Amino acid sequence: MPLNILESNMISRKEAQAKLLRKYNTGKPCRNGHLSDRYTSTGMCCECNKMHVAASNAKYKFNKNMQTRTVVYNDVPIDVINELDAFLAALKLRAEMARQARLERPNLSALGGNILTAMPR
Repeated sequence: MPLNILESNMISRKEAQAKLLRKYNTGKPCRNGHLSDRYTSTGMCCECNKMHVAASNAKYKFNKNMQTRTVVYNDVPIDVINELDAFLAALKLRAEMARQARLERPNLSALGGNILTAMPR
């Protein structure tokens, strides 16, 4: 594709938002090196989004009959699987830490709802 055609298709995200476009292209690569369009709403690279969705769908397939998640590995690169496993492990850890923090908080309703009235003078 000639360079002048690429330059005519380049547009900033703000211009795309003003024109109410779904996608735009700045001509700059994303952090993964893709030169594809980006979504105006999030700024995310379309190619990165496509890869993320494909990896998620390939790894976890919801089995409605069993109401469980079953693991499916079909032509998914091992590095994508490992990255997704690390992400899911981090989510579980963060959820567990939040649950522990909630359990350790004092129960103010047991003190009458107002901590100032329950404090000795």
